[in-house]
Amino acid sequence: MHRSSRFRRLALSLALLPVLSAMAQEAPPAATVEGARTYTPADFARYAPRNALDMLEQVPGFQIREADIERGLGEATGNVLINGQRVSGKSNDVITQLGKIPAGNVVRIEIRDGATLDIPGLSGQVANVVSKAGGISGQWSWNPDVRRFFTDPQLTRGEVSISGAKGGLDWTLGFANQANHSGAGGETLIYNADGSFRDYRHDEWTGEGDRPRLSGTLAWTGPTGQLANLNLAYQRVYFDYVEDGTRSGPGLPDRARSVRYEEGGYNHEIGGDYEFFARPEREAVRDAYGLRFATRREFESTFMYQAVASGEVDVISAFTSDGRIAANELLVLADPADAMLPYDAIVLIAPRRARDELLRRALEPLLPPAITWRAKRGLQMQLNHSLVEMLDGLCDQLLRPEDVRARGFFDPARIQALRRGRPGRHRSPKLHSAWMNRLWSVLFCEVWARLFLDRAPSAAPPVALADIL
Repeated sequence: MHRSSRFRRLALSLALLPVLSAMAQEAPPAATVEGARTYTPADFARYAPRNALDMLEQVPGFQIREADIERGLGEATGNVLINGQRVSGKSNDVITQLGKIPAGNVVRIEIRDGATLDIPGLSGQVANVVSKAGGISGQWSWNPDVRRFFTDPQLTRGEVSISGAKGGLDWTLGFANQANHSGAGGETLIYNADGSFRDYRHDEWTGEGDRPRLSGTLAWTGPTGQLANLNLAYQRVYFDYVEDGTRSGPGLPDRARSVRYEEGGYNHEIGGDYEFFARPEREAVRDAYGLRFATRREFESTFMYQAVASGEVDVISAFTSDGRIAANELLVLADPADAMLPYDAIVLIAPRRARDELLRRALEPLLPPAITWRAKRGLQMQLNHSLVEMLDGLCDQLLRPEDVRARGFFDPARIQALRRGRPGRHRSPKLHSAWMNRLWSVLFCEVWARLFLDRAPSAAPPVALADIL
């Protein structure tokens, strides 16, 4: 292994040696919830858990469901809460968040029915991990691995984290290295088709990888309940591969084979959320128009539009460029007092290309004034519904029951059932997408058959869809 890689691995090993002692100050835990199935740390003692993730994985009959994140605060589609709140942050998933809560900070784990919670999108069993708030605590793990042959000892795999809270601020700082190593070697004998010996080979190879990652999270709860989250992460990636081998055989010269390969890279993330009810826009709207809401609710964007379309709520805060406004036939309220801050998009050029006049001239025609200054338009769902109308027309021409039956690819009754199964306008966008994908696949098969099965090989290629209808 190269000297640089050995030095790097030694440095990573030393970084994982400190042991952070727990210094958590106990805070009064929240009261238990009636009807919840509750587990205390004593219930998990025999498993020697290191963190909340280790404990939650031992809860009978419960399986962690990670969330699908869209634009908006938090994760409404998962099934894990921490201190009654959705797991916040987009760059740190629920598994990572639970892994950073030391087992000593867990007060209890409640298993509740998601329908009893006032959080849209939660259903079935939901786990609420109640942890101590306050003080500083830390945890670490070191997971070395030694293989007998062909690899150096793996000493750099592990993680260390420290977290704390004071007032309304919660923070976590972590360092982890998901290292791996592999190797193999031995002899290979190669024979000719007639059974005579042809070649002898001896090869040995090893691969060593390190992925050190430094991450931090900040969560702030304001005096009136507003929430803000900031997530930062930086990671380096290293991989070294070494292979040596020899070749020999009857009548052949001895040969040597050597391969050296190195790979490196990095990635970083910065993410954050600030809840609308705490932003200046909300206060400006309230003061400018005298709006006083009886209740307020937090939604992930997937459910927010459905909620206002169905009358579950009266008003939502959304981007006017979102196509779901037109798809759900919603009314965008005027803002004559200019209480809402403007939301603009700009084109950014990397500093190293800022003086590239050729690039600048190439971009200018793509952003004419008519587009630069016009009001934003919702396109996504409008295009989707236009696509649905187009697919309906194509089905009428390409998937008539008698044609489907003659082709023999599909059951005509099932195709008609698929067409009738179009989701309603207010259903989940995922349902619309899945339905259109299935219908598009059927149409694509029929178009392919008409292009390559029905046409003579010598026929001129079609230039328009009408040529194959």
